[in-house]
Amino acid sequence: MWFVSQQDMKLLTPEASMSTYTFNKHAIKHHFCPMSGIHPVGKGASPGLEGVDIFTLKVKNFNGLEKA
Repeated sequence: MWFVSQQDMKLLTPEASMSTYTFNKHAIKHHFCPMSGIHPVGKGASPGLEGVDIFTLKVKNFNGLEKA
């Protein structure tokens, strides 16, 4: 999964032609093709992350085998 601003992404299929589902807290609307099931985009907000530039966060790699 990756995050792209809405103005930096152009879908060729109108949103009205896609199907939508939500789950758990229903915070993200997952749009998908009703024929193939491909899920190209989801829209939602991350509570508590307003104003945070996620691209400036330091990433620490974790391989799942070694203790940090």
